[in-house]
Amino acid sequence: MGATQAVGRVTELWRYPVKSMQGEQVTSLELASGGVVGDRAFGLVDAATGRLLSAKSVPALFEAQARTVGEPAGGPGGGPGGSVLITLPDGREVGSDDPDAAAVLSAWLGRDVVLRRSGDELGDGSIEFEMRPEPDDDGGELFAWPAREGTFLDSAPVHVLTTASLATMGAVQTESVWDVRRFRPNLLIDTDGIGGFVEDEWIGRAVAFGSSDAVLSVGQACGRCAMPNRAQPAVVGGSADRPALPRDIGVFRALTAEHGNNLGVYADVVTAGPIAVADVALLRD
Repeated sequence: MGATQAVGRVTELWRYPVKSMQGEQVTSLELASGGVVGDRAFGLVDAATGRLLSAKSVPALFEAQARTVGEPAGGPGGGPGGSVLITLPDGREVGSDDPDAAAVLSAWLGRDVVLRRSGDELGDGSIEFEMRPEPDDDGGELFAWPAREGTFLDSAPVHVLTTASLATMGAVQTESVWDVRRFRPNLLIDTDGIGGFVEDEWIGRAVAFGSSDAVLSVGQACGRCAMPNRAQPAVVGGSADRPALPRDIGVFRALTAEHGNNLGVYADVVTAGPIAVADVALLRD
């Protein structure tokens, strides 16, 4: 196994039931071989183009909140079953099982869309979404990018971020709000005052969690797209109220200047199992 070193504790856990909508902060997550159970379990697909919608090119998606109903299922780490409830900006709610879900969501976005479950009809193939080459240019030409095979994920199954990285960037760019919601990780790990981009040092190594069997293999740094720059609505309820986030191109520009536009790391699941808030993160050689 090699040496084991405690590098922090899990302080926040997040799951995003519908791709690019507001996620849900939870006290525990279940890791399966493909990723977080219930994460990006659903997505909106443009009926005309067959492409997956993303807030990279459709910022309005950020204005809706999605939450799991009952036990999570689906997504990269789960099988069929499970459902989600979407709250639109005007307060209306639509469930993934509602027969008029597509009509309601289409009217909201002003385009014909269907709500699809991750994995439906994808098999081992992939679906494309659209983005722009420059994160600070919302007028640039769109190009298609494939999601991870068989899922609605952009890249790796699990995204990990530390309080150290957020604090480091907060000290560099004091005018910006370095709220974890801008970066949409699954795990936020509190490194207890250690500074710098700590998780970069985990690349190529494994991270285990407390007494759980869950183990992640950290593969690469997370390059950022346009989404951290987007405005986001306030969050009321849950574990804590959070203020609205303004649109802020300064986030991208500061990250680019300071750290090559990278923040956080991507990881694969080595061993499935549960992760809970307050679990100790153990770095292994």
